[in-house]
Amino acid sequence: MKLRFNRIRGTTIGTSDGTIIGLIDDIVFDSETGRMSEVLTIPKDSRFPFLKKDQEGRYIIPFSYLKAGKDYIVMDTSKIRNLK
Repeated sequence: MKLRFNRIRGTTIGTSDGTIIGLIDDIVFDSETGRMSEVLTIPKDSRFPFLKKDQEGRYIIPFSYLKAGKDYIVMDTSKIRNLK
C-alpha cells in the first residue's frame, strides 16, 4: 500500500494502551539509506516529558518504534523507556 504524506500528516500517534502522544507533523529520512528514520510529532500535552524534542518542541520518535494500528499509529509503551 502506498500513502501520500498529506494523508499521514496529522495522523494520531498513541501508545499501545491507548494514551495519545500527539500528531504527526513531519518525517525524517536517512540520506544514506533512503529509509524513514524518525517521525516528528506535535505533542498533545506534556505527559511525556522524557521524550526527546527538536528545536520546535516536537517529539522525535524513531520510525522503528511505530506500527500501524486500527485507528492510529501505535508506539509500544515498552519502547518509550528506551527514549529516556
